[in-house]
Amino acid sequence: MDPQKTGCVIHEAAYGLTETHTADTYMPAGDVRWGTVGKPVGDTVLRIVDPDTGHDARPGEAGEIWVKNRGAFKGYWNQPEASQRALREGYVLTGDIGHLDPDGYLYFHGRLKEMIKVSGYSVFPEEVEALLIRHPGIQQVAVVGQIHPYRGEVVKAFVVLRPGAVLTSEDLIEWAQDHMAYYKVPREVVLVPSLPVSSTGKVMRRLLVDDSQPGKD
Repeated sequence: MDPQKTGCVIHEAAYGLTETHTADTYMPAGDVRWGTVGKPVGDTVLRIVDPDTGHDARPGEAGEIWVKNRGAFKGYWNQPEASQRALREGYVLTGDIGHLDPDGYLYFHGRLKEMIKVSGYSVFPEEVEALLIRHPGIQQVAVVGQIHPYRGEVVKAFVVLRPGAVLTSEDLIEWAQDHMAYYKVPREVVLVPSLPVSSTGKVMRRLLVDDSQPGKD
């Protein structure tokens, strides 16, 4: 927001959950760090845990975000099993992936359940989408994982081209090979007229995942 026009500056990068108190991080107005969702508020403690080992991730490495504070919930109503999965050692297990930098700023990578495992590498859809959208001919893109016989999963992209763009799937794969790590490169690009979205405009990747699995019509 332009402060010369409005008289104010808004910093809205933050992170939170309904199960905590909805605002677990804030962006310091005097020390904005773009690309992050800010630093923990008040008594909030963030922990980054390797989802495969259950141990704390090494500094700077991505893992599941665990949150602890006085506003955290005590469990789901009449759902003991779900509560047990969501709570551990006083922390709420968010199901989100992120990492902390040396100054305590949180970087959000995406949802754990949407993470794509390619030959042992962790690939986050948002990361690949951010790289692909740099292509001047791409208007929208959504990335999902597709089952692969020996890689475990591979990246599959659904792309909406900009009006007037004349590109093939092979063109976009070749471009991706020049602009990202090999394990992030989509092995398949599907050109579509539009992407499925919710009533709030969020892309519904789960519908694309269903359509991308072998055996689907």
